[in-house]
Amino acid sequence: MSFIVAFYLVYSWIRNQFGSESVGPGVAFAHAKEIIALEKAIGSYHEEAIQQAFLGFDWFIKSVNVFYGTLHFAATGGMLLLIYLRHRSDYPRWRTTLAWTTGLALIGFATYPLLPPRLLPAHYGFVDTLEVYGGPGWVLHGGLNVGCNQLAAQASQHVGWGRGGGVGAR
Repeated sequence: MSFIVAFYLVYSWIRNQFGSESVGPGVAFAHAKEIIALEKAIGSYHEEAIQQAFLGFDWFIKSVNVFYGTLHFAATGGMLLLIYLRHRSDYPRWRTTLAWTTGLALIGFATYPLLPPRLLPAHYGFVDTLEVYGGPGWVLHGGLNVGCNQLAAQASQHVGWGRGGGVGAR
């Protein structure tokens, strides 16, 4: 357990020291435009259309916002605890898998800060659902701005953790 706590503390420190702390939002916005251009070039730019399709379902958007803001921590911790208690011999493998995948994400956070779609200018068509629909209280009342690197907020990492910290998730 001390390995996980130590790893997370180092991860958080590095994640928050790079990206928004070492570059301005302009760099992250330029990176977002590069990703959008690449997605359009290969025909995979569908995020806005997918978001628009779900905006009429308030209950769903609010549920996803709660998941995004909190559940990935609980699901990851719960899955690791479950594996530790019921499949102890498998625990080191999954703990290490989580550490490696999180470490790889950390390299991305530090070397390629990226403005998330919800923070793009309005003409891109995305809605900041946390702001419009609501979410976990800590997220809405400073949590995303205090101790969080907004340019390292990758929904894919949250989803990967929420699906069990890499346990069959990625």
